[in-house]
Amino acid sequence: MRRTLGCLTSLVLIAATAPRTALAGGVFFGFGGAMGNVDFDRDIFAANQTPSDDSFAGEWAVGYRFDSKLVIEGGGAVGISLDLLIAGDNFELQDQHVMVGYAFQPAKRLSIVPQLGVSFWDFETEDGPGLFFLGSQRVDFDGSGSDWIARVSFEWDTAKRFRPYAAYTEAHYDFGKSRALSFGAKFQF
Repeated sequence: MRRTLGCLTSLVLIAATAPRTALAGGVFFGFGGAMGNVDFDRDIFAANQTPSDDSFAGEWAVGYRFDSKLVIEGGGAVGISLDLLIAGDNFELQDQHVMVGYAFQPAKRLSIVPQLGVSFWDFETEDGPGLFFLGSQRVDFDGSGSDWIARVSFEWDTAKRFRPYAAYTEAHYDFGKSRALSFGAKFQF
């Protein structure tokens, strides 16, 4: 609850600093999926443990795109390790973030939107039985915190209220860093 309130407060403060001429625009809602990679910090995880894991994530976002092309967004993602599918070590990374960016339009229907923000995350690893029950080498880890997150989206206006997107997101956490390529759609109201 505290994180949600922090996200909403941040959005209100950022919106309050927007110029008065930027107050026209539209609310958008987006959702998508991502394939990514999490690189674990070797200071936290021993050298004989898995140094990186592939993951799948579902993501959502809600925000406001001003006529001045300023974009304010709050959203989240839940990612799981693909190792979960073969009963090995697995992890779950939950992220809630607040971001601000600017929509550049190099073409009439194409927008490139770089964004920077803060991620509020929860991370858990679980020691699985391993493939064919050969055992696991990762120590369980549970943590949470807040760190910077960066994202660049490529959005294509296909209809008046519909924009499919492709995005690259990178975040640096206390336990390591994650990178993800995501695809989805945004609906403008």
